[in-house]
Amino acid sequence: MAVDCTVGGGGHARAEGALLNADGPLIGSDRDPAALAKAQETLAGLSARVELVHGSYSDFSRIVHNLGIE
Repeated sequence: MAVDCTVGGGGHARAEGALLNADGPLIGSDRDPAALAKAQETLAGLSARVELVHGSYSDFSRIVHNLGIE
């Protein structure tokens, strides 16, 4: 699992995601919807399961709980 709580355009997350297999997951969150849209483009094609969520890093525990991750 990899986490980027300020995913922005997805550059760092792409480097993290490249190290994961299809079981991933790669979780990215950001407060900016435009950043999430860019990250979606940047992270396309990774073998990892990518979960992008609109939210703040301070919401991390809620985000992973909502994704069913303990």
